[in-house]
Amino acid sequence: MKSIIVREKDQPSIWLLRDHLTPLLSPEHTGGLFAVAKGGVHPNDGPPPHVHRREDEAFYVLEGEMTFLHGDRLVRAPAGTFVWAPRDVIHCFKCTSATPAKQLLFVSPPAFLEFAMTLAKPAPDFLTPPDLDEITLGKLMQVAPQYGIEMLPGHALPAVVSDAARPRKRVWALGEDVSYLATSEDTGGRFSIVEIRTAPNGGPPPHVHSHQDEMFYLLEGEHAFLLDDGSRHVLHPGDLCFVPRGSVHTFSNTGPTTGRLLDLHTPGGFEKFFDEIGIPHAGETVAPATPVPGPDQAIALFARHGMTLG
Repeated sequence: MKSIIVREKDQPSIWLLRDHLTPLLSPEHTGGLFAVAKGGVHPNDGPPPHVHRREDEAFYVLEGEMTFLHGDRLVRAPAGTFVWAPRDVIHCFKCTSATPAKQLLFVSPPAFLEFAMTLAKPAPDFLTPPDLDEITLGKLMQVAPQYGIEMLPGHALPAVVSDAARPRKRVWALGEDVSYLATSEDTGGRFSIVEIRTAPNGGPPPHVHSHQDEMFYLLEGEHAFLLDDGSRHVLHPGDLCFVPRGSVHTFSNTGPTTGRLLDLHTPGGFEKFFDEIGIPHAGETVAPATPVPGPDQAIALFARHGMTLG
């Protein structure tokens, strides 16, 4: 596997039923570990209730509001919400805002994208979803079981809607504002996912992960990434960077304002680094002054979490 940069604007989109889907990170990029796509849903649209028997899914709402069925709960998820939907749990989602909702989809293992392509229709734009005819619905019911997906369109929805859980923890770590979205415990060891807010000129030193792959998705601002081949890439919202284990990398906020990005590690457990280095976030808008580890301390700190300085 190699480090790659993916620009959303350069990726072709499809309609999966009435959901707009833009594949960003494919199984070929990640060695078959996971895939990432951006989804768009018009008001009151969304798939019927269903169960995945072979893959776990996760969603991060980027715009608008989604309401998720998650087991026996209906969960309201505005922009900035993360939802983990493991295999064998009945779920679905619907856009419940007055304007379209957009979200990031993570799926592992990634065969779901192959399923999506069997039903795909070209999507030259996001304006007009295709109508659902009997032929399309019949194909859905025929193809879904081949991918371990059980469609349950008649499943009754709960009457009560609750708010989605907030990030479970928020810390300052080496000057970065880090919100925990999913830990290794949440995902059965598969992933750790955090949202990072970085001040202008902020960012980590060059480093290498020995046993984890990492993915960044830029939410806000402008960040420059330096990769193991010496290349420099400026990312804007919607751009993605995937870095396999063993690859030197770093990033810095090159914009004039605080930037935001999603940071995923697989397998999970990297939140333990933030646990060790972080101090509780108390609502500050600027990182509080904290002791900076010396060179030997930094080397030891990174080594405890499977990293070396690059």
